[in-house]
Amino acid sequence: MTRAELVLLHEPKDAGYYEFSAKEDLVLTNRYPGFTPEQIKKSFHADTYCFDSIPEKACFMQYITSGKVKEVYFTGMFTSNQEDLSVHYYDPESGRIRQYYPDFLAKMTDGSYRLIEVKGDNKIDDIVVKAKQAAAEEMAVASGIHYLMYAGSRIINSHILDDEPMAYS
Repeated sequence: MTRAELVLLHEPKDAGYYEFSAKEDLVLTNRYPGFTPEQIKKSFHADTYCFDSIPEKACFMQYITSGKVKEVYFTGMFTSNQEDLSVHYYDPESGRIRQYYPDFLAKMTDGSYRLIEVKGDNKIDDIVVKAKQAAAEEMAVASGIHYLMYAGSRIINSHILDDEPMAYS
């Protein structure tokens, strides 16, 4: 049985490149001088990542620098025409089916995969966030992937990969 290929970044339909903007402290490129060549190989399916928040960027930095992580990709900024990594969920506020794009996909050195979402502490218990989480967990279990949602304060105040066991049962 062969595993299907997951496309993390489709070519733009109408242009030769994607355009993004972000605050300077939330931008990270594959030329960041703090990265080792091994760390750069772990990620960067695009040459530049524009994060939404400091905790999101910190999550990426913790994953890319961890010896427990083989690959990590920031997928949260690529939501247009990227259906390969989207989760369909029922939005209880609008009564509609919508698509949700988790922030990261990581392959761990033990061979397991993680789908990762970073949320502000004030959003963790939001009804729509809970609906997205339930749908993502259901999809992840069916796919043999582990879904994790981190509160921003947890990422900032600890090293999240040191707080948890390597393998899941």
